[in-house]
Amino acid sequence: NATTYMNGEIDVKSNSWGPGDDGADLSAPEPLMRAALETSVRTGRGGRGVVFTWAAGNGGDLDDNSNYDGYANTPWVLAIGAANSQGRQSWYSEDGANLVVAAPSSDLGYEGMWTTDRSGDNGYNYAGGEPTEPGDRAYTSGFGGTSAATPVAAGVCALLLDVNTNLAWRDVREILLRSAQRNHSNDADWSTNGAGFAFNHKYGAGLIHASGAVTLATGWTNLAVQTNVTGLISNLAVAVPDNNFTGTNVSLDLGNSNLRVESALLHVGISSPFRGDLDIRLVSPSGMTSILAERHGDAN
Repeated sequence: NATTYMNGEIDVKSNSWGPGDDGADLSAPEPLMRAALETSVRTGRGGRGVVFTWAAGNGGDLDDNSNYDGYANTPWVLAIGAANSQGRQSWYSEDGANLVVAAPSSDLGYEGMWTTDRSGDNGYNYAGGEPTEPGDRAYTSGFGGTSAATPVAAGVCALLLDVNTNLAWRDVREILLRSAQRNHSNDADWSTNGAGFAFNHKYGAGLIHASGAVTLATGWTNLAVQTNVTGLISNLAVAVPDNNFTGTNVSLDLGNSNLRVESALLHVGISSPFRGDLDIRLVSPSGMTSILAERHGDAN
């Protein structure tokens, strides 16, 4: 009910919540929630789709990955990471092949986000709290996390829809990708895919760029109608070698060499006594590698 609430009037819905960021909690939306998200992007806002921004997660120091969050990695939301004032990944912000962009937020030794606060002792700025907080306790300078980065991105999305109300939700995502700044340029994880887009598992396409995105949105031509292609490999009895980085490779032919891939959903069935040992990577025909799972301390 909350996800589909007033889909004709509410253009952007910001979500700063999700499963536990502990590196072991794999949680996905149940069928009703998935249906609500899909319905919202297909029929909301007069058929142009509600824009969902979603916090990528704050478990970076616990080897959590945003791909383990089944809400932030659905194809209908924009997963947002966090960067500090120097354009570097905040210590808590999770990596993920699902990240669209990163947005400004807090970090150790850097400014937090200044915003309105709950009044009195109910908020971040409470009596006897941090001495760096403003004297007016209706405001705080200490908000942070991907929970703070996500509403910043939602505000940029609102600006785009303000200058071009005809944008569909996929157009908003594409504009953010195309206008993002390649921050932390010497980071080794930057790769360019077959379509010429640069991506980084820490930042997605880079740091969100509000004025650049607004400029691009002003004269934007909407994307073509989305199509879907599905492939299946069943009864695949392949052993996953232990402690062997070469691993096992499985190829899936989708039967169409001219796909413009905006998102890819991979469903795998693997039996393992220690699922945190699994390293799962999706490699495109151009060689672009998306890390979907990497070794971490999840013993389930």
